[in-house]
Amino acid sequence: MLLEHHIRGCKNGITLGVILISLNIFIYLFLPHLLHHGLIYNISFYIIFLSFPVISMIQNGIVLQPFKVLFSIVFLTLSVSLFLFTVFTLLLYNILDKNLIFDYLASLEDFNKSFGTFNGVSPLSTEEFNSIMSKNYSIKNQLNSYIFSLIPCILYSSLISLLIKRIYK
Repeated sequence: MLLEHHIRGCKNGITLGVILISLNIFIYLFLPHLLHHGLIYNISFYIIFLSFPVISMIQNGIVLQPFKVLFSIVFLTLSVSLFLFTVFTLLLYNILDKNLIFDYLASLEDFNKSFGTFNGVSPLSTEEFNSIMSKNYSIKNQLNSYIFSLIPCILYSSLISLLIKRIYK
């Protein structure tokens, strides 16, 4: 029975991953300026990312399961979708469009200059900044980022599972 729920969590994760990748592709193709410069993409991403597991559990009638099952399904959904999205991001920035990283770096460099000026700290030079930031899209750093993003997923899965157990008691 638990295996069935793990499979359901993985399927939901694949579905959510495809939805997030589709959102990213849509923004990349039709509104590329929003990919690095706007809050619309970030807000949309997190609304979908955080609400999908809850909506999925309610639609599938899983809300009456024990806490352990709810937690497993939510965590697997989030972790599988994040893994797929991380792989897609690596492909997009390192293989499909290598110039996209420079757009991202330009937006961050503007932030670096304004933040340095605001705090009275001298901003990094363009070369130093680009060197530091381009290393963020290496496979090793993206894998580290994925692993550390699982920590908030554990917290969110726990909170949502507990909340659902309280509501549907």
